[in-house]
Order: sequence, then C-alpha cells, then structure tokens
Amino acid sequence: MNFKSTLFPLRFFVVLFLLALLPLSVIVVNMARASAPLAVPSAPSTAGDWPMYGHDQSRTNYNPDETTISAANVNQLVSRWQQNVGIDSNQTATSSSPSVANGKVYVGSSVDSGNNFFSFDSLTGTPAWSSNLGHYNTCFNVGIGASPAISGNVVVAGGGDQPSVAYYGLDATTGAQLWRVPLNAGSSAFAWASPLIANGRTYLGVSSRCDNPSVRGEVRGVDYTSGLNPASAYFVNAGQAGGGVWNSPALSPDGSILVAATGEDYSCSPCTYVRSIVTMDPATMNILQSNKQGADNVDQDFGSTPIIFHDSQNRTLVGAHLKQGGATPYFFTYVLTDVNSGPIWQRNTSLSTGMMDAYDPTLGSGGTLFIFGGSNLLYAVDPANGLLDRWTPVNVGAQAHANMAVANGLIFLNMGSSGLQIRSETDGSLLRTIHPANQGPANSGVAVSNGFIYWLSGSYLNAWSLPAGSVTPTPTPTRTATNTPVFTITPTNTPTRTATNTPVPSATNTSTAVPSLTPTQTATTPPTQTPGGPTATDTPSNTPTAIITDTPTVTITGTPPTSTETPTACAISFEDVPPGSTFYPYIQCMACRGIINGYPCGGPGEPCNPTNDPYFRPGNAVTRGQFAKIATNAAGFVDPPGAQQYEDVLPGSTFYDFIWRLTDRGLVSGYPCGGAGEPCGPNNLPYFRPNASITRGQIAKIDSNAAGYNDTPGAQQYEDVLPGSTFYDFIWRLSDRGLINGYPCGGAGEPCGPNNLPYFRPGANATRGQASKIVSNTFFPACAP
Repeated sequence: MNFKSTLFPLRFFVVLFLLALLPLSVIVVNMARASAPLAVPSAPSTAGDWPMYGHDQSRTNYNPDETTISAANVNQLVSRWQQNVGIDSNQTATSSSPSVANGKVYVGSSVDSGNNFFSFDSLTGTPAWSSNLGHYNTCFNVGIGASPAISGNVVVAGGGDQPSVAYYGLDATTGAQLWRVPLNAGSSAFAWASPLIANGRTYLGVSSRCDNPSVRGEVRGVDYTSGLNPASAYFVNAGQAGGGVWNSPALSPDGSILVAATGEDYSCSPCTYVRSIVTMDPATMNILQSNKQGADNVDQDFGSTPIIFHDSQNRTLVGAHLKQGGATPYFFTYVLTDVNSGPIWQRNTSLSTGMMDAYDPTLGSGGTLFIFGGSNLLYAVDPANGLLDRWTPVNVGAQAHANMAVANGLIFLNMGSSGLQIRSETDGSLLRTIHPANQGPANSGVAVSNGFIYWLSGSYLNAWSLPAGSVTPTPTPTRTATNTPVFTITPTNTPTRTATNTPVPSATNTSTAVPSLTPTQTATTPPTQTPGGPTATDTPSNTPTAIITDTPTVTITGTPPTSTETPTACAISFEDVPPGSTFYPYIQCMACRGIINGYPCGGPGEPCNPTNDPYFRPGNAVTRGQFAKIATNAAGFVDPPGAQQYEDVLPGSTFYDFIWRLTDRGLVSGYPCGGAGEPCGPNNLPYFRPNASITRGQIAKIDSNAAGYNDTPGAQQYEDVLPGSTFYDFIWRLSDRGLINGYPCGGAGEPCGPNNLPYFRPGANATRGQASKIVSNTFFPACAP
C-alpha cells in the first residue's frame, strides 16, 4: 500500500485492519436449512478443530462439527480460563488470531521483546510451550501479523524477526524449530498473510511493512514439513514492486485452484496482476486467471482474504472486498473457474478493511454469505446474487475484528473493548455479549472449537464454554456443506462483570457447620486464570433483615434454559428434605454434583434415622461465605487462588478459595477496613464478612454474574425493585428467564400498586433451600421438575 504523505492519516486506521488480516464476525441468515447439503472436504486436523485462519482452506469461517454451543445455552457460557500473552508498550493488540488443533491453542503476541508465540492446553489453559519468533517494529506495532496454521505435528507461524522476516515451521508438541523460511524480499518485507497448509505444502503471502517501501508481491509454496522446494507466483516483474499479498491465500475445496487477492500498483510495468483476484495452479504456482479492479496509482486494492463458497446453482464462487480508497468500496464475486470474465455481482458494503467474511452452506438455498461492512453493518446475503438479503443488515454497534466465526446457527464477533458478540444466524439478533475480565482492544478474530470459544481481548487469550461438568456431546456434523471446507467454532465465554455486591452487616448465621463441598464436575478442569478483578467496594445495608425460614421465594414461571444434560441420580438424601418437598429436586440436583452437602445427624433436634441420613437445614439462612462456595462450584471455577484479598478471609480458611475466585472475576467485593471491629491491617485490605447472612438481592447479583447474563433489562417486574436500584438488572435477568419469582402483592406491608406487581424482597435473607433452587435452575436446568 502506498502510504503517500497526503493519505497517511486516513490510511493508518484503514490499513491497520487490512494488514491485521483478521476478518470480522459474520452474521447468519434467517432461512430454512438446505435439505441436501454438499460434501465437505476434510480439514488437515481433527474434526472439531479450528486449525487455521478462517477455519479451513476455503476460509469459510464455518465449523460444521461444532454442535455443543447453541442459541439455547449461550447464556450458560462461562469463563474456563484466561492467559496473559502480553501486549506491546503502545498497547497495540496482536493481529494473530488463535488456531486450535490436537488439544492445543496456538497464538502470537505483540510484545516488544521475549517469547511471543504460545501454545496452551485447549481445555485447561495450561501453558505447553512458548517461543521467540523475533520482533519487528512494524508500522502498526502489531507484533506477529499472521495467524498460525496446524497440520499433523507441524504448526506454521509468521515471525517478526529482523533483518529478514521469516515464516517458521515448529513442532506442534514441543515448539522446537523445524525450519525457517526468510522472505528475502527487501528490508520492508513482513509476514502479514496467514499461512495455508494443503497438498503437502504451506502457502505463504509476501507483502511489505506498510509500503515503506513496497516489495514484490508473491505467493510462495514450500514443503510444510521441511520448508524446502519453494515455488512462487509473482505478481510484478523482477526488480519491480507492487501487488503485495496482505491477506491470506485460499484454496478451492477440491484443492485444484489457489486464490490470492493482491495489493495496488507501486512501481510496475505492466501491472497486470495488481489490485486483482488471481487464481493459480497450487502444484506449479502458474497463474491461471485474473481480474483487475480499481484505479491506477491510488490506494485501491483488495482489502480482505478471499472466501470460496457455493450458490443455489452449485457454482463454486470466490469473493473479496476491494478497498478503493477515496472511492466506493465493493465486495466482488466471481465464478472461480472463470475469473477472467469479471465479477458476476458486486455490492457496495462500505468495506471494513481486513475483516474476513463467512459462509454457512446449510442456511437457505445455496447457503448464506455473511459480510461485515463499514458503518458496523453485518449482512446476510444470497451467494448467487449478493443482493437478496436474508434479513435486514444489522448494526452491531462497533468495529468487529479479523474474522467472524459461524457454527450451529450462531455468529461470533470479536468487538475488542466492546466484548464478544454472539448473534443468531437466523435473523442477526444479539443473543449475548460476553465481557471477559481484563477486556481490551483487539485486532484478531474468533475460533470456535469443540464446545469452546477462543479469542484475544487486550493482552489476554480467553477460553469460554459451558460450565465444567456439563455434558459435551461428541461433535456430529449435522449440516454438511457441499464443497465447503470444515471448521470448528467454539463459543465464548461468559462476560466477567464488575459486581458491587451489597452485603448485609453483622448478621451472623447461626448455622456455622458448613459441609465441605467437593465438586464432581471434573470432566474438563478449567485452567489457571490470570485476570485481575475490579476493585469495586460493597456498600453495606444499614438494617439487618429478618430471616425467611420456610416460605419458598423462588417459583419457576417461565421456561428454564434448555440443557442437554441428563438429571443425575445418586444415593444422597437428607432427613429434612423428603421427596416431594418444595426444594427437594434442586437440593438433590446440587448434592449429587458435590456442590452442596449437609450436616451429620445426631445434633440437637436432628436425630439419626436407621440410615443415618444427614440434615440439610433448608430453612437456615445462607452466609456470604457459603454462597460464594455454592456459586463458584456450580459455575465450575476451579483456578488456584492467589494472594490474600480480605482481612477476614485467611489463606487456608474454609471459604478462601471460593471467595478468591469470585473476587478475582469482579463478581463480589467487600467492605473498606476501618469500621467498628474491622481495623485496617498493614495492607489496608477490605473485609468480606464471610459469616454474614446474604440477601436475596445479593444472591441474584452473584448468580446472574457467575452465569454471565448481561442482557439489557426491560420493564419493572417487582413493586420493591425499582429501575436503577442496586439489584434491578440482576433480578430482572433471572426473573425474565423464569429462574426466580416473588410474592403476590397484598400482604402485610406490601400493598398492590396500579399494575399489581409482586414483591421480591431483595433485602430479605435467603435460605439454603432458596439458594439451592436459584443456582440449580441457573446452571442445571434439566434437574427442574
């Protein structure tokens, strides 16, 4: 790209995303699924993986093997792990999107020095290895520009080393260097293009460090196991510059046609293949066909990775965005075998440079093409003509980054500092926005794989899934695309919100014998987390509230979240919770998972029966410490705790681990030291008051946040929970899902208003039975009667 001085201020921002090579999230169409999907060529890694940028060789960003995350359970997604991969001194996020294969996640970083390429266990986040692939102060400070590709035991990644930037072949298990291929294209060459592995080769794009100066554009193919036997397609003559491949090459589903979208002219004559869609023979690298768009000597070039897809006429098509600086940008679509004849359709989408599109072959006749354009619009169009919108374009509210992912009827968009959006392919509606801890800027996209969502936000790699212990079905492709490559999409994470939990002062639970809880959800143990929680401070309530003993406070009035789990049967029973009692199914559900437990019989008023069943004491008040343990175990948070956070919660104490995990995620906080009986220590730590009773409002807040619910509240539901009040948002979210309810108006001190709204009693202390019901309904809805 020619960074002429007069164009630089504008182009700095436009080109940043183009060079980032990371496409935006795609929106899916509201249509019936195709009844007879086409056959899909296998990806070079295990089904369910996301082994390269765009998921597959055709760069469709569609994972047909991802069936775990669905519209029915996106609100149950939680953070499973988070790892800090670092960020450069200018706080510029990397352009490398995560790739997933063989149980590992691979991603690059923008750090200025030290190791900048990482491998983590995909389930636990445990670091596997890291490597230093060199550091090049590029024009945008993005560090590593390319997303890695994995095939077998080889991972191919772009480096940032100097004086000659290179691509690397690394051992996927150990990180050992297998080969290094320098670009040798001049001092400005840089590895922006994400590698493509197919046909025993890895195909590498060559472009420049922001045309300072420009280099000779090229796609190079080398043996992916050794880096040897290079063969190249050049787009300008030797000794000339232009036609750089900023974005990544794509390959037809049958492996017979390689495609690249090239940059503008710089100093070439003739400039036949610049600003062009170019097809090549992947074996010989001979150029087959091309079509050129845009004007000479200006910043008008193709600004996105080409995507290969099909339509209702069973034509194999290829499309990409033409940037056209200073002119109207278009998405151009060609018949792959007849690019010479020019585009068969074009559409003005106000390009968002560098954002990659997506294609779901099973949605509607001929599938649906999702395009992210300028003005933050997401389009879902008919691939045959690009004009028939499956639904009205949706404004997603902010810039999406790199690539979107589509899977199982969902669209995933990395919005950087605005969170990760999950939208419906059916109509583009927003189902959930996830805000992870340590949220920050992004230049990279999303990978959805085997029930997990992976994405970068700021310096952190995030992994979200359903809670630990949830049933994870074996990926079974239900929508097999015709000639459309396979990819795996993993849903994201549950936003970690800044909770300002409002504790009740000094009310101490009379039941201090809290059973130890041993979670049974050990199927996929979440990894170590490195987030730093918010520092919100609780504001204690001034008046202790009365304990509600036996009156149920939770009544299901709506349809609980759908779950695929089978209710757990076990031998655990409690003397004071007989079958048929109000809280029996919920207490049984939680006890069988090791999330709650009871008190041994034999105490005052608790005689032992022949089987010595314990007592649960469902009418007893729940303390802040007890509920921290219940919520943490239900959400599957098991990361090792760190340094002491509260003066009255000492390392090794009963609730230390659980309170630490919630605080680290910003879900709970405490009281500033200095109050009566709470002197300030050397570090001025706050107090948590783990033995104080917890209220219904506080439980609603912790439960809602731990489940990741963050939808915008609607109209008032309870007479005593006013819009804007402390717990309004959280109570609304649980009530709207039918997980909690209140008391009919008309009782003592609870007069009926104009709308006869019920009362929630947010300041009333919650009981152990009530807490069990709320948490069970939220995290294990299949247990509901």
